[in-house]
Amino acid sequence: MNDDTLSRSRMTKVSTDQRERLAMSVESRRTMMETEDLGVSVLQDLIITSKLLFVAGDLGQTFDSNITLPHYENSPKKGQAVLFVGDLSYTDNHPNHDNNKWDSWGRFSERSTAYQPWIWTTGNHELDFAPEIGENKPFKPFTHRYRTPYRASGSTEPFWYSIKRGERISNIAYTVVNGICSPVKDQSAPVYITIGDGGNIEGLATKMTEPQPKYSAYREASFGHAIFSIKNRTHAHYAWHRNQDGYAVEADTMWFYNRFWHPVNDSPSSDS
Repeated sequence: MNDDTLSRSRMTKVSTDQRERLAMSVESRRTMMETEDLGVSVLQDLIITSKLLFVAGDLGQTFDSNITLPHYENSPKKGQAVLFVGDLSYTDNHPNHDNNKWDSWGRFSERSTAYQPWIWTTGNHELDFAPEIGENKPFKPFTHRYRTPYRASGSTEPFWYSIKRGERISNIAYTVVNGICSPVKDQSAPVYITIGDGGNIEGLATKMTEPQPKYSAYREASFGHAIFSIKNRTHAHYAWHRNQDGYAVEADTMWFYNRFWHPVNDSPSSDS
């Protein structure tokens, strides 16, 4: 191999780690970009199409639920898919875990599920573990009704999440926890959004810690939904819509930045 051939080989070499980073892009174009610190040219994907997700949780099947879904359907921004973060039918809130409620919830949500993909994950109300009536298998109704391609990830269970340990956080409201790691402010800490405000039978969580903690950037007890818009590999926009507002009104918004590609201070708090 001569020097010229060796040079071309080095210029086009992409490491395994870099290949994994490139997988972030789905619809993209490739461009050669010079990476000076490596001394080689690396293929990097630039996302050229925006991805919109309708985000909701704790929807249930109440009068408020029947406001949340039409409110989204009439919004000028439509999600290309729905990210549903758990607590679907609230069957367990009815005597003997009345499974007819699963059927009625399916008919209620069909107005959207028939026309766009929904990405499901489970909440505590999908557990349906009721030994007192002979139901000893957790998540049985959910797993028989909602199929997910979980085997593709090597998982043994069709639930789109995993956790080793952590505090239980359940909030029938809208909350944003900013990047503050108590007791030391740390901008590398993640931002958490709690959006359990779809319209469930339990009502709103109106009891909150007073005064509002510094780590809490925004909170409100209102029903609604959110639109999460992935603009490109560096920027994403999040907008929360309340049911009592107009279809186009964004009650709370924030920008998120990919810290790998765009390392900046993205805390939503006002004092940082």
